[in-house]
Amino acid sequence: MEITPICGESFGVRAFCFYVKTPDATLLLDPGCALGPRWHYKTPHPFEFQKQRNLTRKVVDYANKSDFLFISHYHHDHFKPFLFDNFYIFSNDEICSKLYANKIIFAKNTKKFINFNQKKRGKKFYHDINDKGNESSLNSQLIRIGIEKLRCNSNHKNDYSVKRETRLLAEIHQNIHKRLFNYICCVGDTTIIFPRDFLHGIHPKTKVYIQPIIINSGNTTFYHFADVQGMPNHQDRGDLLYLRDKIDYCLDNIGFDTRNNQHILAMGGPITYIFKDRQTPIQDNKIVRNAFSNTNLIVQAFNHTIIDHHIVRDKNFGNYIGSFREIAEDAGKSLNLMNKRLEMLHSYSKNNEQILECNREILFKLYPPSAKFLDWSRLARENRMNVDPPRS
Repeated sequence: MEITPICGESFGVRAFCFYVKTPDATLLLDPGCALGPRWHYKTPHPFEFQKQRNLTRKVVDYANKSDFLFISHYHHDHFKPFLFDNFYIFSNDEICSKLYANKIIFAKNTKKFINFNQKKRGKKFYHDINDKGNESSLNSQLIRIGIEKLRCNSNHKNDYSVKRETRLLAEIHQNIHKRLFNYICCVGDTTIIFPRDFLHGIHPKTKVYIQPIIINSGNTTFYHFADVQGMPNHQDRGDLLYLRDKIDYCLDNIGFDTRNNQHILAMGGPITYIFKDRQTPIQDNKIVRNAFSNTNLIVQAFNHTIIDHHIVRDKNFGNYIGSFREIAEDAGKSLNLMNKRLEMLHSYSKNNEQILECNREILFKLYPPSAKFLDWSRLARENRMNVDPPRS
């Protein structure tokens, strides 16, 4: 199995996009990227817009290599919506047509474990995919996990896949509580598992959840848990570690040897930057404490962990990543960011130009934008969305 990080905060944009290639299937996970507001600097720096454009092209290029797309939830840094936006999202019909054409798209359920805004976006996306497919050559199949199923006449499904899927499902129902699983799909010897929805980090009352995906092929199992924010919820942490062991057990029972299986986890790290302007010191915040405590336990259970996303929006992310890495290495495991160029601790400079959002204030001071850009940034939001930002 080849696992390639495509874009995330350590690349300079908001995203958690990976490309996964097995002998049987190619998948692009969370095919989107976006920018976002920052205190006192709600307009991103020109460097950020340039990076966003470049990485959007990269996402589209990898989509063209992929059989399957996967959308963990409907925040705009995890998929491209069919709307015209030249500002934070950088999306339009042309980009979306290239991104989603001739694909099988697995996406989060729009009926369960979802809040109002995501449900609205998810339903619109569902109708857009179907409408565009009817009026053009989009030719895509959208499978909302727990609602639709992959059609058996798909080129990626054969008798072998269906039989193995049935056997694995029987093992899971016998050995694992059914509440932990939403859907399973087998493509050749590649197993794609969709566990239950996990919390989008902070609190069940927010009703924001993400759909994880677990991919097994050969002696590797890859876990993609996007916006879990370090899993401050103890139930989520417990279920993840339980799944890690039980999935191997079920695969063994249908004839796969998992004794040398490598478990690779990609997860969104603790969210710390949003608490910086509050009265309570960050180390005294219960949510953050739980997230760090649970992340410390999780990184000891996986052969390799990739942590990125929200945590890299904090200027002190290097200290946090370094702490997690020490704990992982003490347990004989490894850990790094999505962007391997920044893997070594000594490269985590606050002025590192790859890390853009958390250094936005510094960028505006070191590389002042042109008067033309500043004039554009003062336009009303609806006008900025319709006009490309000046390049400098």
